[in-house]
Amino acid sequence: MASTIVSAIVEKFSFLNIPVRKLDFSSFLLGYYDLNDDRMKNRLKESIINDSKIQNKGGFSSADKYNSLVKLTDLNKVENELINIYNTKYSSVVSQYSDLKNLYAKAVLYKTITSNPNNHIELLTGRDYKYDPIDLYNAYNKNFDKAYFIHLHRPFGHWCNSLASQSFFKPNIFSSLHTYRIGKVRLDYNGYEDFVKKIPGLHLNFDDLFIPNNYKIIKNIAEFINKPIPRIDWENEKYDLYGGLRSYSKTFTKFDDGQKFLSSNTIRIINNYYKKKKINILNDIVTTFCYLYDLLIFKLFYKSNC
Repeated sequence: MASTIVSAIVEKFSFLNIPVRKLDFSSFLLGYYDLNDDRMKNRLKESIINDSKIQNKGGFSSADKYNSLVKLTDLNKVENELINIYNTKYSSVVSQYSDLKNLYAKAVLYKTITSNPNNHIELLTGRDYKYDPIDLYNAYNKNFDKAYFIHLHRPFGHWCNSLASQSFFKPNIFSSLHTYRIGKVRLDYNGYEDFVKKIPGLHLNFDDLFIPNNYKIIKNIAEFINKPIPRIDWENEKYDLYGGLRSYSKTFTKFDDGQKFLSSNTIRIINNYYKKKKINILNDIVTTFCYLYDLLIFKLFYKSNC
């Protein structure tokens, strides 16, 4: 939820905001893949094809995503250009990346693209965090005139609740089942926090993204990227939350933390375990049991309480 809201804000400063991730762009910048490797092209093609089908995507929460059906792109609009891109031998990874992102933008159906074609928003994922943060930071700044890094932070228990929401809303209980190992979740959380501490950038607190603090965030972003605040009616704008256009009130009203996907008791146990110096297998078993119990309660009672 948080990263897509920040992207929706940054888009208003004329940056391209499209629902495409996992291009392995960082790996190319760092030289782990040859420039002629087609994996970025394949991933972009896959995104355009998948998004040309009616599906659940976008929105301000997992509930919003699974309650909406959208068709984001039209492959026919860019099919010939896509073939040309496969036949193009690029001299730089940035030019290939830019062409691919702008090609997706041409295929978009759900909104009108007005951004500067040279300004891109890249949402880093877990696969990016395996690299040395300083090397990654230097690679982006070496290949772009300017790269801006925005880092988001939220309390551990709330983050776990958000992770649960993404799983709980999957269509059936079998696709929602997985072990909720507190040791692994804490390792991922701390890994992210340690990673972003080493990369200069703008640090934002999750709670500040929402009404009434969101205007302060807009101002902070404007100052950080050294651009004037767009002269638009922010409260009557639509915001692109990873392929779902939403109103101002829906975008900037907190959802995940206001919904108890994980019970208060589960979050209390999770927070207590998080503070421990060492987590053992018994802690993992307890949190897995709590997770599965909360999942069952959610599946049984959520719809009747909507």
